Amino acid sequence: MAPQKANHPNSFTHLSVSVAPLPYFAPSTRSLDFHALHAAITLIPPRSVVVLQPAAQNPTGCDPTPEQWTKLAHIFATRSHLAFFDASYPGFASGSLHTDTEAIRVFAALGVPVVLAATYGKCFGLYGERVGVLAVVAPDEKVAGRVEGWMKVMARAETGAMPAFGARIVEMILGDEESGLKKAWEEDVRGMAGQLRDRRRRLKELLETKGTPGDWSFLEQQMGMFSYVLFPHGS
Repeated sequence: MAPQKANHPNSFTHLSVSVAPLPYFAPSTRSLDFHALHAAITLIPPRSVVVLQPAAQNPTGCDPTPEQWTKLAHIFATRSHLAFFDASYPGFASGSLHTDTEAIRVFAALGVPVVLAATYGKCFGLYGERVGVLAVVAPDEKVAGRVEGWMKVMARAETGAMPAFGARIVEMILGDEESGLKKAWEEDVRGMAGQLRDRRRRLKELLETKGTPGDWSFLEQQMGMFSYVLFPHGS
């Protein structure tokens, strides 16, 4: 998918898997080009693997609407595509992890094969710990058992034992329903997302106050940490 984080194509080509970009961003409006994306996913070969980001897309800050996610999920189901979700910034768009991961549940509910690579590094402030989860939605217990077996083999091949410190912090917070630790963390995530929206608003207002040429409304329409500005060459 383009534009996209460099790690995505690099991760696949490192394993000798062919990759190709999909249209995603409309430079003229600095927004998601959903028509082009929709058409491309309809035309690519059946049973393709498509990398998606459920919220706060890096690097554009442009996310599909809930209705658009549903339309994409139906195409995936019809064309037997596999959705590979990279959930790197849950909470950074809406302030709610549940809201920012809704697209994943929509795809899974329609029976679309889903692989989810999620990191807790950003939303828990544990970036250096590289803590996360790899999850696969399997059609039945037999397939799930085979998938789990291969995941264990691959994990063992890469490292004898994964670091536990960051994972234990996340487990402690998410498992705390009584003392208020989980609730406090959820409030922190909402506050962080609110600060990002406020910074976008202030930047837009400052640019307009300075008389900077152009329409800067896209700064508030894009979400999360990233904005795709597309400054002209030589500016």
